[in-house]
Amino acid sequence: MLGVLLALGALASWTVGDFFIQRTSRKLGIWKALFFITILGAIVLFPFRQSERIRERFFARDAATVAQDLLGRTLVMERPHQATLYARICEVAAYQGSTEESMTEYARAAPGTIAVSTKYGKQLLDIATEREGKLSCITLRGAIIGDKRGIRERIEGPGKLCETLGIEKELNGTPLGRAPFWIGGKPVEKERIQMRNLTDVPLNCVGYYYFK
Repeated sequence: MLGVLLALGALASWTVGDFFIQRTSRKLGIWKALFFITILGAIVLFPFRQSERIRERFFARDAATVAQDLLGRTLVMERPHQATLYARICEVAAYQGSTEESMTEYARAAPGTIAVSTKYGKQLLDIATEREGKLSCITLRGAIIGDKRGIRERIEGPGKLCETLGIEKELNGTPLGRAPFWIGGKPVEKERIQMRNLTDVPLNCVGYYYFK
């Protein structure tokens, strides 16, 4: 029943929209009408697009909580002159404190600050969590990456993920709101979240989280 009502609502909206488009086209001409419709659509949809993005305050929690809340969300990398990449986050590690030389001091920055660390010669995408001055961050470890053409690939490992997304050290210290990518969408259900039982991990790692 709900599906039928939604279908009827969509049909009514299409009919009304088509009527106003034709009326506007006759008065202004088709190109002017398309221009104004595009501008109006962008203005109307802008708040919804912005509301999808998570902000720096999202990261003002302990690393384990943030790591789990990122699972299932999508990182959107908008690249000039190239196809936009969409990476659904599948695995995230959480760190508190430092026992590793690879842990960058940018992990002490304000929550939501990007910290590109290096381990085994590979760059890793970290984001500072909790509060400024405390060494706490998450590391993105895996994602399913695709683009509008429908090409999809599962990327495993933080170094390979960072390379695929084109993350460079120049982003060190950049707040998420000024980065060339943003994160949005909804997380997976909590019952789907799993924690890897790994023994060979840094002492400051509080968990590797993924979902099924």
